[in-house]
Amino acid sequence: MNIYLDIDGVLLKKDGTLANHFEEFLEFFVSNHNVFWLTTHCRGGENNAIQHITQYNEISEGSLELLQKIKPTNWETLKTEAIDFSQSFAWIDDYAMDVERKVLLENNSLTCLHEVDLKEDDELKNLMEVDFERPAVIWQKFDFNLSFSKKDFELVKKGFHSNEGMDERWRFVFYGDTLYIIRHWTAWVNYKIRFRERDGRYFAYDSFISNLAEQNKKGELTPFEKNYNVVFIIWLIEYYLLHNKKIFFNNATWFQVNLKIPIDSIHGYSHWKKVEEIGHYLADKNGADKDIISSFAFLHDIGRTTEAEEPMHGEKSAEIIKKIFRCKEFGLDSFQYDKLLEAVINHDKVEAKSDDITIQTCWDADRLDLPRVNIIPDKNLLYTEIGKSDETFANFGIRKVD
Repeated sequence: MNIYLDIDGVLLKKDGTLANHFEEFLEFFVSNHNVFWLTTHCRGGENNAIQHITQYNEISEGSLELLQKIKPTNWETLKTEAIDFSQSFAWIDDYAMDVERKVLLENNSLTCLHEVDLKEDDELKNLMEVDFERPAVIWQKFDFNLSFSKKDFELVKKGFHSNEGMDERWRFVFYGDTLYIIRHWTAWVNYKIRFRERDGRYFAYDSFISNLAEQNKKGELTPFEKNYNVVFIIWLIEYYLLHNKKIFFNNATWFQVNLKIPIDSIHGYSHWKKVEEIGHYLADKNGADKDIISSFAFLHDIGRTTEAEEPMHGEKSAEIIKKIFRCKEFGLDSFQYDKLLEAVINHDKVEAKSDDITIQTCWDADRLDLPRVNIIPDKNLLYTEIGKSDETFANFGIRKVD
């Protein structure tokens, strides 16, 4: 395969001296691969690579012969101009510019970049043990119904509005309408999500994940992998980019392992967010407790095991809440926590009754999202006056039954 090799920071240390394992590194790569210079010392038709290395260093005749076998490349602005993306390759460098990483991303080749840190004494020796022949990264499409309000989308797009609490292992990069979520720049796992605008909200219309398919003999994401990664993407965006500190996504691992239905299903994340949105709208009118409503929205269906009608799933959800989550994790007191459990337990019962405006609002918010499954909410089965109102139906684009 083709190996593209930098000099400063790779073969030479900061002080210009030879890096540890210089000779054995050259011997290994030149003997086993097609090696090309990718350095500022070989650029625009010039080739001063060997002269730069030998200017202040004495090297053996054997090393000189190896250096002479390395082929020149020609590039002007970006090093990626010299890379042949039609061939398998590895690029060994101590630094790549963001715009060069963008080119790698667009060519599904980000993991072909191997960044060197000579602070590690055995860095070059370790590179000789890397399996450079692994298959090129394949982006695998999977369905993912993620949407943002226009306000949130602008925060994500321009913002990553604050790096407070940002885990340095993760990078979030927007190019055009595509968000790249990258674990390290030389990532083992990458995601890209393309968005489009519809009715004032931005929806993910294409979602891709790289690399995990290599671990799967069928080359397809298993249902578990799909659910795991969708939850993880949501957690990254909500927690890092939008500063949503809800315990539900602080506890993302629990969702990944225990959620029985796909998180991008009709009873998944988009439904939770919509119930919260509707519930807060109603609460602005009737004074219901928004903290309870938010907790209800995200947790009322976590006991579901099927997308079909499932009696008693409210009770199953409440049992999970009691087992996994404590009231302090929601910022609720014991009185609010009891209301949350009552709302969750009975939300799937048509005959449920309560005089509490917050519990009633939770139930109405859930039922007012029935249009997602082509069901018009029956006003006779709603509890609050604002929930039944033409104003609310119009606000959420729910058509009335004549």
